[in-house]
Order: sequence, then C-alpha cells, then structure tokens
Amino acid sequence: MNPLFIFVKNNCSSSPHFLFFSFYFPNYGGIIKNVLLHTCPPLHHTLPLFSNLGTTGTYVYATDFEGAGGRGLTLHAQSQVVNAGTCSMDVLYRVCVDDPDGRTVARFTADSVTRFLPDDAALSCDDNELTEWRSDGTTDGAAITYRFASNDSLDESALKLAGWRNKQYPLAIYDQNDSLLWSGLTYPCLGYVHINFPTAFTSAVTLRMTAPALNADSAGGHTKELAGGQAAALDQLNSEPDAPVTLRILEIDFLHSFSNAEELTPSGLSPRSAGIP
Repeated sequence: MNPLFIFVKNNCSSSPHFLFFSFYFPNYGGIIKNVLLHTCPPLHHTLPLFSNLGTTGTYVYATDFEGAGGRGLTLHAQSQVVNAGTCSMDVLYRVCVDDPDGRTVARFTADSVTRFLPDDAALSCDDNELTEWRSDGTTDGAAITYRFASNDSLDESALKLAGWRNKQYPLAIYDQNDSLLWSGLTYPCLGYVHINFPTAFTSAVTLRMTAPALNADSAGGHTKELAGGQAAALDQLNSEPDAPVTLRILEIDFLHSFSNAEELTPSGLSPRSAGIP
C-alpha cells in the first residue's frame, strides 16, 4: 500500500476563507471537487501542462481544408512520449479517428518504429563521471542516439566507458542517415577514448554496440596506471565470454577540429531517442 498525502491551503491570497462568511466562494478552501489519481505505465504520453510540468502532451490539428463546405482535410498528430522505465522500448505511433457515434473512419501510422530510451540517457552527458547511461543488456537495446539543436560538422567523439582500463567495446557510429562513420574496438585507457572519423555534417549521431565487450588481456592489450589512487567501481569491471551486450557510457562529447580560419560556434546537445520529439 502506498499512502497518499494531500496538503490543502484554505486561502487564495493572504486572507483565509471560511464557510458561509460574507465573501464566501466555494472554489476557495479545502477540496471542492473530485480528485482523481491517474496511473500510467513507464512508457506514456505526457500531459499538456507546459507551464507546470514542462511537458507538451499530445497535439492534434488539421490543415488543407477543402472549402467552407468541404469534407476533406489533412489531419496531423504529434505527441511527447516519456520512457520512465529501466530499459529501451520500441513503439509504433498509431492514430485512429472516430466519428461522434464511435465508428472508426480513418487510421494512420508513423513511418517507422521508434526506440525510446530510459530518461537516464541524459546521465551520459551531465558532466558527472560518477553517473552513467546503461543499455538493457540486449543487442537491440545497446544503442543510443544523440540529437543536436542544429546540423553540426563533427569528426571526433570523446567518451568515457565503464571499465575503461580493462574493457574494449565493439562499437559502430552512424550519422542521421544511418551512414556508418566508424566501427571497431575501443582501446583500454586511463580515461577517455577518442574516436576520429571522416567529417560528417549531421543533426544526430547514433552509437551502437555490436557484440559483448572484451577484456583487454584477451584482446592483446593491458593498461596500468603507474601512479594514482584506487580505481572507482565503474572502472573495476570484468567481461565474461557470455556477457550480455551492455553499453555503459559515463560521459560523451562530440567534437570538430577547427583550422585557424574557422570560427567555433557551440550548439546544444540533447540525448533523445530517434523519432517523435
């Protein structure tokens, strides 16, 4: 059982309101209407309460009306979807149009399946090396897409992966058109792995893990720190031969090499799953 507590204020300003006094208004003081608590699954549409919750909800609108008496139009539907669960989920967005009698008169579906990552995807670019984004252990779920505020020219990714001293991750990096930019094994190091690829002008980058991570010893490499403190728990990781395909990113940055003649214009980075914004 989960207890629910409600805090009620008996005023709408500095003056309290009492029952049946001269300026009594039933909308002030106490619970004056039915209160309904709605629960939802981890993957859900948000509510259109941007001023309070910062969410946009579902928005439906029509265009291309065929005259004043026409019956044709183009119907648009968009929705903000949140994954509050612990694993990635594949979703196909489908809309049904019903008439006043409840009969379905039209249906339309999104062009492709969308993968929604857990909300903790932002932990991979929060400037905190003690937090991480972690995939769900499946091959299909071992991918994350970062979308940018605008198209950017990129040629390098710098990332810190869990177990950076003794693990090698088989990764593939794609641009917004799913064109391969780089693939291979990351190298064991004392912190960040730097991956260079041909310059890409793109608004999104996807990282995909293609197989289980390898121990550096089994892959023919070994890294030791000659001086320094005790390694943290996120570093001391081993990978068994039958380990799940789990991508674990502590921090990631995307970079572009600039010449002296170029100007650096930073743009915002926001981790989001591909598909509905």
